[in-house]
Amino acid sequence: MKTGILDVFNYSKDTFKSLITDNVATVTRTRSLGRQWFSQASRLISRYPEVPKSPSDYHQQISSLKDNQNDFTEVTEPPLPELIGESEILTEERRRCISQHLPARAVGYSWAMIYSTSQHGISLKTLYRTMTDYENPVLLIIQDTDDTVFGALTSTSLRTSDHFYGTGETFLFTFHPEFRCFPWTGENIYFLKGDSHSIAIGAGDGSFGLWLDGDLYHGSSNPCQTFGNTRLSKNQDFVVKTLECWGFV
Repeated sequence: MKTGILDVFNYSKDTFKSLITDNVATVTRTRSLGRQWFSQASRLISRYPEVPKSPSDYHQQISSLKDNQNDFTEVTEPPLPELIGESEILTEERRRCISQHLPARAVGYSWAMIYSTSQHGISLKTLYRTMTDYENPVLLIIQDTDDTVFGALTSTSLRTSDHFYGTGETFLFTFHPEFRCFPWTGENIYFLKGDSHSIAIGAGDGSFGLWLDGDLYHGSSNPCQTFGNTRLSKNQDFVVKTLECWGFV
C-alpha cells in the first residue's frame, strides 16, 4: 500500500517510529557494507602504488592482479548471533535466514532463551510470566508435528491485552517449503493480541496469521492482511511439537 504524505498523520506514534527505524537500519547496513568494500579495495590497491610506465608494466600488473584475485573477496554477511541456551529448532541456516530480516535494534545482540515448551512446559501463562521484565523484540519459532518450522518476530514481549499492540517491526516467517519472510503490509495495525486463552499475531477478514491456544499445543495459520502472508504451516491447523521464544540481549 502506498502511503501519501497526509497518511503519515494517521499513524500512531509507535507505527511512525517503526517506519523511521526500518529506514535507519537500511542506511546503517549500507554504510557498513560500504566501509568493508572500501577497506578491501584500499588494501588491494596499496600493493600496486606505481603507475605503469610501459605497456609491458601494465600487462604485468594485470597478470599479477588475476593471480591475486581472491584477495578481493565478496563481503560476507555478519557472523551468526551467539545462542545463550540450547535450541531444538534453530539450526545455523535458520539463524542466518532470520537474522537478515531483524529490525535495527535487534541486530548485533546474542539470542537468549526466554521460554521453551521443552524446558518450561506447555502453558501460555508461563510464557507470559517469563517475559514480565522483558520489553524488547522476541523471536517466536515453532516446529509442529509435521516438522514444519515457522514463527514470528514480535516488536515487543508477549502479554495479555484488551486491544492489539505492537509495531511494524513485527513480521511472520516460514521455512515451508523454503524460507519466506512476510513483513508488515501497512494494511492494518493488528500486530499482536493475547489473553489467557490464546495469542494471535496478524489479523484481517476474520483470519489470524498465526494463532495459538492457551496450552500452546494447538494452533492455526491463515493468510492475513497485516502481513500478506501465505499459510505458514503445512496444514491450516497444526499441533505444536516444540515452541521456543528468544530475546536479544
